Amino acid sequence: MDKKKFDPKVAIIDSDGQVYMVGKENEARLHVPYLLKLINFKYPNIKTGSITNINARDRLAYILVELGNVVYLNDVNFGMVYFPKELTDKQLSTIDLLDLDKKVLACYNPKEIGDKINFRTFGLDGDYDLQGATLEYLKNTKIYKRRK
Repeated sequence: MDKKKFDPKVAIIDSDGQVYMVGKENEARLHVPYLLKLINFKYPNIKTGSITNINARDRLAYILVELGNVVYLNDVNFGMVYFPKELTDKQLSTIDLLDLDKKVLACYNPKEIGDKINFRTFGLDGDYDLQGATLEYLKNTKIYKRRK
């Protein structure tokens, strides 16, 4: 199957492998309004009004990751991909089909510390594309195959 060009400002891949994208990669806008838009569209019952500007991007990504979504944020020279605790076969299949022309920083294993959310990371040196980061995440967390 042909790869699909993937160049949003913000995207999520839900547990069914469905991709939701907003914005374009070269936009100067912040991620937070797009993350709020995706949460309000996909999860209208989740209240986001109490989120402050302190670490808002990571807090919103954390909400989506805790719901089982893969979250992608496009920054200037690279992308950031936030992985949930478990990846479904459908998410893995979708990731294999995406053509992302950027290196990514991978974020996983979120921890709440007071008002902040901290993620473990790898790929700061620009070593990984999206598929490579996914394989490294699976290897590092010893999750080779997951549910559904």
